[in-house]
Amino acid sequence: MWAWRIGSVQGIDIKIHLTFPLVILWAATQFGSSPQYVLFGTLLVLLLFGCVLLHELGHALVARYYNLPVEDITLLPIGGVARFRVLRDSPKEELAIALAGPLVNVAISVLLFPLLIWGLDLLNREMLSEVSARTGRSEFQVAFALMGSALRRLSFEGALVYLFFANLMLALFNMIPAMPMDGGRVLRAVLAMALPYKFATTIAVRLGQFIALLMAFWGLQGGNFGLLLVAFFVFVSGGAEIQRVALREVLLRGQVRSYMMEGLPINPYWSLYAVRLLAQQSGQRAFPVLLNGTLLGLLTVRELHQHPASETVQDAMVEDFSIVPPEHTLYDAQVTLQGENHFAAAVMEDGRLLGLLSLEDIDRAYHSLRRQPQIQWA
Repeated sequence: MWAWRIGSVQGIDIKIHLTFPLVILWAATQFGSSPQYVLFGTLLVLLLFGCVLLHELGHALVARYYNLPVEDITLLPIGGVARFRVLRDSPKEELAIALAGPLVNVAISVLLFPLLIWGLDLLNREMLSEVSARTGRSEFQVAFALMGSALRRLSFEGALVYLFFANLMLALFNMIPAMPMDGGRVLRAVLAMALPYKFATTIAVRLGQFIALLMAFWGLQGGNFGLLLVAFFVFVSGGAEIQRVALREVLLRGQVRSYMMEGLPINPYWSLYAVRLLAQQSGQRAFPVLLNGTLLGLLTVRELHQHPASETVQDAMVEDFSIVPPEHTLYDAQVTLQGENHFAAAVMEDGRLLGLLSLEDIDRAYHSLRRQPQIQWA
């Protein structure tokens, strides 16, 4: 994505998309054409996107609680996106992570409500009763009308009303059951507690794509370009989720033991030039680094080409390498590698090195398994 890094929170990079400033300016002019209204509108939109950022941080920090690595958070014209390096297919984790964002927006509205009541003097029952008697409206209708009036003014109270309702709308909109929106993930998590994960995903995605078509129709009818973008995002992302789960189903059929590579060992004092020659000759993409029978680390093609050939293996090897047991599925191994951001893992059993497994090995295994017919019992 074309995005600029503007800071970080708890080690999570915060970025804004290239088009973000244009959207801020466009949204600000919707409040009025005079300089005061444009300035006020800009401030409100920035505060709103601050709430969007808090929403995404809610997702990210709950994911961190479950030891899931978070890549970054990017603010887009249609909202925000928290990117995770990998997500485990745990309904409990997905439910907690998905609910965290909308709950942050609800919490913001709850915190703003007392300020709203104080700023508009809505506890003044005498005033509400008097206006209610003169207008023939209920006290609730009068209070709501006062909020609407404040919203049209350049005032602190107007900002409170705007942010109060905007956060409620963010929570409600994100809970629409359309994958990959929060509501769609909540639906998939709840269904997956009783149904097979693949079936739960199919139901959540197809419902989401139907809702996306309705969004697109409403967007076209009302000329709402933002809603059209959301509809497109939901429809395409749903298809990608179907593909991810299909890949998962295939990789669950393969064991690490069946697809690992033995891997020629190398010495930590060898030069990287020598290892490059060995890699070219053998086609090997990852090497175990052994000294007197002890595994010191792994050297993969990533490190091999990131360091000068004059350096030695011990200068470039990865010492905090990933480890997977031979009985794990290929999908489990892929989740481990992606989560720890490693290219290859050591396959270990009872402290013994059995072989290596790389992401390329998993990719080859996927294509092999996909061609194999599945045995079904009648």
